[in-house]
Amino acid sequence: MSKFLVTESKNSPRICFDPGNNHFEISGRSYPENAERFYEGALEWIDGYSPEDDKKIEVNFMLQYVSSSSVICVLQILKSFEDLKERGGAVSIHWKHQSDDEDILATGEDLASLTSLEFEYSTF
Repeated sequence: MSKFLVTESKNSPRICFDPGNNHFEISGRSYPENAERFYEGALEWIDGYSPEDDKKIEVNFMLQYVSSSSVICVLQILKSFEDLKERGGAVSIHWKHQSDDEDILATGEDLASLTSLEFEYSTF
């Protein structure tokens, strides 16, 4: 499957899903004008992705700010990766936050409680 890439802008994060290099990342600030429309392509890509057998998928989130409407969309992204896990993919989430940003850490912990995905937390 081909790579999915959205470049970062002032209000929206960079999204890179590159299965050829086993690189899955969402990074930056997320407060696009219409979060649902912004994340729609990423959700469609995940739904169409079928990983190779026994391929571990590590998804890196490195968000510096996330609006409430974006949190809902990030949860949808996580639920799509959860569905991918149920179809046989080995999915883990790396939730990275700035060392002094307890809000982003708490957001990650809240989102983790709503999924069955394995979360790891670290700082950048």
